[in-house]
Amino acid sequence: ATAQGFHTGDQFAASREACLPVLHARFADFELLLARHGGPFFLGSDPCYCDFGAFHHIDLAHFMDEAILEDYPRLRDFMAAMHGLPGLATYLAERPELTGVGVGPKLVIDGRPVPTGIMAD
Repeated sequence: ATAQGFHTGDQFAASREACLPVLHARFADFELLLARHGGPFFLGSDPCYCDFGAFHHIDLAHFMDEAILEDYPRLRDFMAAMHGLPGLATYLAERPELTGVGVGPKLVIDGRPVPTGIMAD
């Protein structure tokens, strides 16, 4: 079943099993890239456009496996550096929380869980 653009139940489990090996392969590549430029960002000490795209996808990966970054110290440092950017830190603190991934995803808005997806005005 799909709930507002998210796989749930068995479909989520199958997607998770298919995605995790691919994510680990890419994360190993990311570790090498971060080492090459000295980090904490992909091209060095200052964030670039590519860092924000990578951050978004790496941040979402934890919904598939909360410990996914355990073997990737440079990626953990990268994520910490991104979380420390003032504008991004403010946005992350204020954005709705995503809960129920894989079961029944909802966004917590003003303390109330609401279904994900397009909502009426």
